Amino acid sequence: MVYISPNRLRLSASKITTYKGCPLAYYLKYVEHVDVPSDVRTVFGKVIHSMLNDFYDKNFKSPDSFANAWKYRWFRECSGETLSEKRKKIYKIIEYNTGKTPIRLGTHIRFCSQSSQEIEPLEVFFGYMKLGENILKRFYEDFKPRPPPILKESSFELTIKGNQREHKVIVIFDRIDLKNGLPIIGDYKTDKKSPEDNPEDKAFQLHRHPQFTLYSLAFRQLIKEGRLKGIIPDSIEKEAEIWYYHLRSGKIFQTFRSEKDFEYVTSLLDDVADGILCQRFTPFYGFHCSMCPYQIACEKYSVNFGGPRIDLEGRIKPAKPISWDDDLIERDWIKSELTQQENNKQIYPIDKKGQQYFPFMAPQTNQTPLPKNQKIKKPIQKTLFKLKPYKLPKTPSQ
Repeated sequence: MVYISPNRLRLSASKITTYKGCPLAYYLKYVEHVDVPSDVRTVFGKVIHSMLNDFYDKNFKSPDSFANAWKYRWFRECSGETLSEKRKKIYKIIEYNTGKTPIRLGTHIRFCSQSSQEIEPLEVFFGYMKLGENILKRFYEDFKPRPPPILKESSFELTIKGNQREHKVIVIFDRIDLKNGLPIIGDYKTDKKSPEDNPEDKAFQLHRHPQFTLYSLAFRQLIKEGRLKGIIPDSIEKEAEIWYYHLRSGKIFQTFRSEKDFEYVTSLLDDVADGILCQRFTPFYGFHCSMCPYQIACEKYSVNFGGPRIDLEGRIKPAKPISWDDDLIERDWIKSELTQQENNKQIYPIDKKGQQYFPFMAPQTNQTPLPKNQKIKKPIQKTLFKLKPYKLPKTPSQ
């Protein structure tokens, strides 16, 4: 167990999401800091975010120059050039021959799911590179003529008061704009489907996700504390809207938050902080585990927090296909159980009545034997008094 100090606990939208999805995944990522390969989608989103931040810091002359800068950075990220010296010793680089210049991809990125055998990492690499080109060229054309945001990639740490305790929270705003004198909180997303494409799912998340609620609550508190003075007009007390930038489609969707949403997120902060500080990291198994990069580490640590062992000789057991017509008697574990039962029958045989004979059924042998011809005397029962039946006296009429 690792002691977690309440004074050092810092929560964020991603930490809340991770803990509520699986407490053990939170423990492995933020407490044990287990180093595992990153999912390619996570890396893609991270590099796209950095490119959009550079868009306002560097003067790119054209959409093509912006896209070329992306391709260079995507190559460096995937080849492992940006890894620290420590991580370079952990992960290896695989070189793929494409007929022209060989492509080097590091194992620090998980390009394909563990179960996928049909998709090649090189195919995934080029697919995301082309997707990034399309996103950034469109972004250049849409936002080059527009004014820059007043804040971009801005991180703030603040104290939010919950129902049970105060919480140290970190929020990072992708961008904050002033439109018609009103502040707009913006967040970039590289999701496949937009709220318009999948309204039953994405729209619900858009209007209820705690990430945006936390942004809204933090923004209003920063204004009250005067930490945005000179950036936001003094007359402003809250954001006008929160904008969801769906980068794949180039569309923007709006949402906003109210006091009811804030009540929910403060209760959520209490719940997550209480679980972390009390070290409740019981794993939550489900179909979402197929997307989790901590499967191997999960087997190592899960038993400590109530999870069962699922490995075989240090490895996770593969799922074995079976048939309805299989003979269950041939199962290894059933054979083991039957063998144990047979051994028990030999050690503890069955008597004539069909009762299995166990040691505790043996007669007591610690009594002193009686001499020959001596009978056991029955205890004398003495009657102290006898109760006579009570008779009623006769009356004159009788």
